[in-house]
Amino acid sequence: MADSKTKSPRKRRTRARHRKRQSQSKIVKQLQPNITATQPEPPKETLIARKLKPQLNPDYIQEELEIKSSLERLKIDDRNDSFDDYAREVLFFVDSIPEVYYDAHENLEEVTEQAESVPHEKSPSIRTVSNAQDSPTHLASSYVQPEEDLVIEPYKLERITFDDENLLFIPSKYVSEDIKETLQEVTVHSEKESESVSSIPLKPDLDEANKSRMINRLLEEEQEEWFDASGDLANLQNFIVDKRVKGVCGKKFIPYYVEPMPMSTTADQLPMERTVKILIGKLRFENHPSFDEVVRLRLKLEQCYKQYYTNRKLKVVPVLQQKLDDLREAGKESSNADDMGLKMQRRELRKLVYKEAKSERQLEQQIVKIWKELKDKKSDQGYKLTINSEETDQQEDKDNWNDRYAIELGETIEEEQELYIKEKQDYKSYLRDLEQNIDEAEIAAVQKPKKPDLTRLKQEFGKSFGESFRSPEEPLISLVLQKDTESSFESNMKKDSRYKIRFYIDEKHVASTMSRQFQNNFLVDFNTSFSVKLTTKIPETMKIELYEKNRLKIKLKLAEIFIPLPNSNELFEDVEYVQYEFSSGKLFKSNEYRNGKIDLKVAFRASNVRPYITISIKDKILRTSTADGTNPTWNEQLAIPLDANSDQMRRYLSIDLYDEFMEDLLEDDRSRPTEVYQRISSKWLGQLRIPISTIYLNQRIEGTFEIKTPPILVGYTRTNSNESPEYASMLIGSSLPDMRELTHISLFINLEPNVEIPKIDTNELECVELEQTKTRVYLWFEEYRNEFPSRAKLPLVTLLSGKRVCVTRLLGPVNVPFVIDENVERMIRRYVSLIPVYYNTDACSQLEGIWLTNREIINIMCASPKDLGVLLVCFYLILEFDAYLVLGHSLLTGDSTFVLLREGQDYFIVDPTSGKKYNSTDTYCPLTRIYYIVSQDNVWGNIQKENRVFLTQLDVGKSAYWRPLFNRSHEAPTGCIHDGNFLYRNPLNVRDLQKTIERKIMKKIAFWRTHRKTVWNRYISDQLRYALSALEVDLCMETNTDRHLEVFNQLFASYKINGFPINLPYTNLSTIIAQVKSTGIHLNSENKVEFSLGVYIKEYPSNIYSVWIFLVSLVPKM
Repeated sequence: MADSKTKSPRKRRTRARHRKRQSQSKIVKQLQPNITATQPEPPKETLIARKLKPQLNPDYIQEELEIKSSLERLKIDDRNDSFDDYAREVLFFVDSIPEVYYDAHENLEEVTEQAESVPHEKSPSIRTVSNAQDSPTHLASSYVQPEEDLVIEPYKLERITFDDENLLFIPSKYVSEDIKETLQEVTVHSEKESESVSSIPLKPDLDEANKSRMINRLLEEEQEEWFDASGDLANLQNFIVDKRVKGVCGKKFIPYYVEPMPMSTTADQLPMERTVKILIGKLRFENHPSFDEVVRLRLKLEQCYKQYYTNRKLKVVPVLQQKLDDLREAGKESSNADDMGLKMQRRELRKLVYKEAKSERQLEQQIVKIWKELKDKKSDQGYKLTINSEETDQQEDKDNWNDRYAIELGETIEEEQELYIKEKQDYKSYLRDLEQNIDEAEIAAVQKPKKPDLTRLKQEFGKSFGESFRSPEEPLISLVLQKDTESSFESNMKKDSRYKIRFYIDEKHVASTMSRQFQNNFLVDFNTSFSVKLTTKIPETMKIELYEKNRLKIKLKLAEIFIPLPNSNELFEDVEYVQYEFSSGKLFKSNEYRNGKIDLKVAFRASNVRPYITISIKDKILRTSTADGTNPTWNEQLAIPLDANSDQMRRYLSIDLYDEFMEDLLEDDRSRPTEVYQRISSKWLGQLRIPISTIYLNQRIEGTFEIKTPPILVGYTRTNSNESPEYASMLIGSSLPDMRELTHISLFINLEPNVEIPKIDTNELECVELEQTKTRVYLWFEEYRNEFPSRAKLPLVTLLSGKRVCVTRLLGPVNVPFVIDENVERMIRRYVSLIPVYYNTDACSQLEGIWLTNREIINIMCASPKDLGVLLVCFYLILEFDAYLVLGHSLLTGDSTFVLLREGQDYFIVDPTSGKKYNSTDTYCPLTRIYYIVSQDNVWGNIQKENRVFLTQLDVGKSAYWRPLFNRSHEAPTGCIHDGNFLYRNPLNVRDLQKTIERKIMKKIAFWRTHRKTVWNRYISDQLRYALSALEVDLCMETNTDRHLEVFNQLFASYKINGFPINLPYTNLSTIIAQVKSTGIHLNSENKVEFSLGVYIKEYPSNIYSVWIFLVSLVPKM
């Protein structure tokens, strides 16, 4: 009811309002008896004042009337039944009493008796309760205040549906009398029955509802041992066992001992991880069914020369001869000239000298013999053998030869005489021992030592000496085998077979290499390393398995090589390659037999790198856990919200790679054995940016991406593989850089829920092509779409003017903005990659959208990825390259364009957005599928079943792989849409822009570090800017940048330094600031940290800018 208020004496109310309140007061008087029966009258105030009459809402009055009518209808007070007050309260709100409805706090027996004494018909249980305004529940919850101990609670409108309700057991809240009688018949004997009743602990008070549920569940599971003789739950202490129970485990754990390391040696680094690393190098076949006679001779020649070159380089024979001479001098100076041990050492060392000298001479003879056989087989072998001879003094050589022969012959005779005397003494001593034991049979069986035959001894020595050393009449020669660069040698060997190696630890497959083919030097170069973290124990066995797969996809296991376990004290950087020999098949079957060698390098590796990944969209950041080593694995799922209606669709999904390391902050070395004071920090290593529009348009992205790492990471060293020996550089030509040295990450990105991809229909736009050309294009397209629907794209493109033309008109020679010289090819790739790219979900940016000309791209200063591919092809055409436009699919940009270059028999793919050039067989190429290949004269549709680009045949002249659009009967339309004589503007001065960027970055870093003081070291800013200008040249020329790292390490030897350069095309200041913030370099919390910044902008024609930023944090070493 409404609260009473004191009326002001000055305020007068109108007559109509007075009448209304009089009518309402009459209604209140009629309801007054019922209301006062349920609610006590509030106490009267002592202050005498004029009270207002209550003001009631008409809705409230209507509801009270309904309550009154309900009470009169039910006549609860006058009804003769057995319901108690609680049941009447329930009946007030529902039509009938539920089947079982009792208070959980009441006694269980009383509730059971009450349920049995009710004679009326049972009604079904309540499933749902309405919350409408006119329902009884709404009235009760609004105006009737229930007591705290009542069970009436609002019912939650939830429904659980099960496929089979019989499979779900829900224990009841009560126990029937039949169940109690059954429980009383159960007798459980306890070991403590003999104890007194006073010693049994009292049972705790349990909630009756929970107790009933427990009883019903135990009976359902037939666990009668939980009940005592009275049928009640037994005391839980009866089931507590004091003695321990040993569990049973089927796995046998093998402990191993790890030597503890002093704290002083581990304080500056992370805890050492036991990681084994294997590097699989080159596979060399000595025999293979696909080798012809010329190939076998070439391989044999290479093997012999390798051994010959190694012996000559190591100077094996001269080193052994020097040791022999030193041993002779030691024997002369020794006081005991008849020392038997010294003579035996001299004898064994001389034999080793003879053996190595003989082997070297045999290798020379064998190399010359094989070379003659090759000359007889074919005139061009691909090699060039040079035999160098030196002039010597024949008389001097003869004297030296005779002196050496005499000395060493005398030593041999002397040593044989000494051996004879020693054996004779041993013989006599042995006979004396046998005579004492009186064993005549053994005495007769012992042979008497024979005196050395000097004639036979001289003959054997002369033969060995002549085979080992050059006679004075022979010339002194040396052999040099080199690869003939002018040779056009090509083997007839089939390269269809592919080879793969699997790595096993304790018979468990842990890693596999990628499939490799024979190279031109008949080698299979795997050059693959694996790092396996050992978490439980040191492995017992390690092995590799070599497999071969032929063109019929038949896999053959060639070899199984077990690898000795590495020494725990040797690290990977300290060990060398080891050659392991293998063979497969039967030797007498040339079509099955294979043998060869493989280079392996296995050792334990200690790495302090602990990387982790963060993903971010604008200010939303998520991160993974921290992994270990240079080959980490996360297998984690991160979910980040995306608003499709915001500006996030024009942004990037940033995937940053960091290294988490631990800094030692303990200054007093005397406290290291007992104290640890460390801080966890992070260093930025690289970034991968994926446009949100690409994720939106593809819905799902899966693949391996290259993380863009800075050309210099100050504070880190780049691990390089061991250089090949000098002889290998003679035999193996140069090739493209190994892409496996870059940093890659495998990702699976999915957009949930899926959204409708926007599309654009340009079929109704005007087409400027002839009717005959249009008819040919549509017929070819329909035929191609029926066979390959996922690759079909209409070969008509829409221009900015709204007209459609054939895709061949996009290509034509266009002037380049640079002087044409030997570096122009690299410069045009760099120039196109610096043009800002616009990413959006707008369908106009896709292949079916709007295509720009070169004039429009340069004037607008913005383009889509597909336009950059067209512009780069036009640049290549003016330079007379054999270039094609590829319409395909990329992981980073979706459906886009790439550039295909043909150089001789090799094909290369150029990514216009990054400017990188990939070999067509490179598995890390961002182009994943090819739809069309376009030239100025034709369009070829890909009709190969193979989708992977590195296995796709790119020769468009082969009709089995490519279907041409135009032919002799239907020629392609001519005329390029681009301005071939376009003139490029001179760039604007960038000095002011450079200063603006520098000031903005410094201001932002200071703002991000509001809780710390930011100190700027301006002394090295000039060095940083100079390094950035050199890095721009190195990036254009694609040269090595490690020399800059060495300079910085020498320059900042007294500092703990962390720094890196960042390069990006200029678009706006906000993009640059966001890139700087993502590195996290401002988060350095050292008290004495100093920052340094260098900004450099390289301008290109028509205001294309390359922005370089060098960020460095310096902390003085203690």
